[in-house]
Amino acid sequence: MAGFGNINEMSKDELAGKSYEALLYLMNSKKKRKPEKKSESEDLPKHKEKKNKVIEKLDEPDTNEEENETNEENELIDALVREDLDNLDEKENETSQDPFNRHFDSENMQAISEAISCVKAMNLSQSSEETKLGISQIFTPDTEEKVSYNCIPKSDNVSDLGLKQRILEAYKSQKPSGHLTTMQMEIAKHMFNYQDVFFTNMNIKSHKLISSLYALHALNHVFKTRDRILKNSARLSQNPELEFRDQGYTRPKVLVLLPTRNSCYEFINTLISYSGADQVANRNRFEDDFSIEKEVISEKKPEDFRYLFAGNTDDMFRIGIKFTRKTVKLFSQFYNSDIIVASPLGLRLAIGNKGDKKRDLDFLSSIEVSIIDQADSLYMQNWEHIEAIFDEINSLPKEAHDCDFSRVRPWYLDQQAKYMRQTVLFSQYNALDINSFFSHYMLNVAGKIKFRTLNRGILNQLGYKIKQTYVRVSSDSIIKLPDARFSYFVNSVLPQLVKSPQGGILVYVPSYFDFVRIRNHMDDEAISYSAISEYSSTSDLTRARTLFQQGKTKIILYTERAHHFRRFDIRGVKAVVMYAPPTNPQYYVELARMPMRSITEGKLDQDAAKCRILFSKYDSISLEGIVGFQRVPNMCHGRHEVFEFV
Repeated sequence: MAGFGNINEMSKDELAGKSYEALLYLMNSKKKRKPEKKSESEDLPKHKEKKNKVIEKLDEPDTNEEENETNEENELIDALVREDLDNLDEKENETSQDPFNRHFDSENMQAISEAISCVKAMNLSQSSEETKLGISQIFTPDTEEKVSYNCIPKSDNVSDLGLKQRILEAYKSQKPSGHLTTMQMEIAKHMFNYQDVFFTNMNIKSHKLISSLYALHALNHVFKTRDRILKNSARLSQNPELEFRDQGYTRPKVLVLLPTRNSCYEFINTLISYSGADQVANRNRFEDDFSIEKEVISEKKPEDFRYLFAGNTDDMFRIGIKFTRKTVKLFSQFYNSDIIVASPLGLRLAIGNKGDKKRDLDFLSSIEVSIIDQADSLYMQNWEHIEAIFDEINSLPKEAHDCDFSRVRPWYLDQQAKYMRQTVLFSQYNALDINSFFSHYMLNVAGKIKFRTLNRGILNQLGYKIKQTYVRVSSDSIIKLPDARFSYFVNSVLPQLVKSPQGGILVYVPSYFDFVRIRNHMDDEAISYSAISEYSSTSDLTRARTLFQQGKTKIILYTERAHHFRRFDIRGVKAVVMYAPPTNPQYYVELARMPMRSITEGKLDQDAAKCRILFSKYDSISLEGIVGFQRVPNMCHGRHEVFEFV
């Protein structure tokens, strides 16, 4: 055996069977660590070069600083040795009832193994309870031995979250009352007990409360992890015969995925304020790279649009954060970081594609807490990036990275880390792909919770009467649905639109692939139309809107992502056809209101305003946010196929 390279030649099954012996060899190996790799972004496409000048500096090691930090840790270990080690945990309230200990330091490996087997087989027991946030659906492994995680918080005071003392003091210095809201309490019951959390009813007001809560949780996990390692190192310095399993392969423990640099800027500032740190390294560089003077966005734009696109809206970034006793270091090298904050695009480019020779993703091997915030916005960027990242998290590393394998937790060695990882996801609304993520990637043995809000719908928020006709498209399977929907549209809907004497018809298409399909069909049939998509240039946007407003084109095609990034209120709209229900219920309100301008300008009778929506039984998630949960069962599965609302 000659190092980690030979281990990689084994299959995963062989490695799992021989992992202890192989890793023992590595633990005793005296080989020097390989030189640090170059910047993670060195192989990015040329068109990204300018955008990534800052990112290229992320992995530049600072030898002197690393040496100073190592000396600081050694001094801390010496200080701990001089203390009464047996009483250290009690001082920090780290008892056996602490969820951190119960989840990550459980010695009952048989129970964990049984729970993992149940999760793999999707053998989960389900329970529901009614809370002030709606219906909470809880899924736990259906094992004989049930493990209770609900031990905190016991009240609405932040002191009951089991926070490290330095975090608690920093938080209370800003918010002396220390009280949690009802929403924070309900989420904290599961998040701080290391269960997976799926919350899809976030709004602007609740988002700040939620981000504050998961910032506390991320810091708490990092500090408890590092303090545990330091304390155990102090114990080992007194008695080398002791054995502690208290870490993973690499240092990063928390991954936070966010949509824009501005959201990253605000989150990291929250982290810093709660960390109790005396110094922040690279603060000026952080301000320069992530903060810009906020442009004034028109008050005519919706409030959620102004909130999301405030500040620096660049969606390509990644940054490592390292914590010591006194300092927060920003732009730390990934392998020396405790928390990695990134956009899905930025992290995906750092990882590289499968087959790339310089691919590096070992820094994701030991993630124990993953947080996805504003998933609704990430969904509009490219949800495939999220899935690609989570396909790679907690994979076996390709190199040793100076790991002390004698202290690696057993479920890492058994390649079961993804079942111990906690994943929390927050979104403004639910969607088919987001819901699928909950089922396929949130695999925590501690269980997972879905907060399901009973949506009453938004049909009464339009502000005027418009005839809304819902037509159900039948399909035997979700795979056949795109063809069935396209066939119905081009054979039944489009001919009516072409023959209609009334122009001003907006056709809203959520999927870009459906948009291209319809556009190509209309080109083949020589049908006059205008088109706006997320890829349209500014000149094309202006030309399309002008031709449509002047009545020179009867139909305008409009994609969902174009609406997300632009939020146009298109003039000249007299009728709306939705190829499928909008993913965001708020978009439905904005689209259905567009004919109001024509009515106000006297170009359309209110009785003539119409809105037609094509849907299928597979659109139930999107449909519920629009028409309400009570109507969905009958609309999706009833014998009638046409439904009208006014």
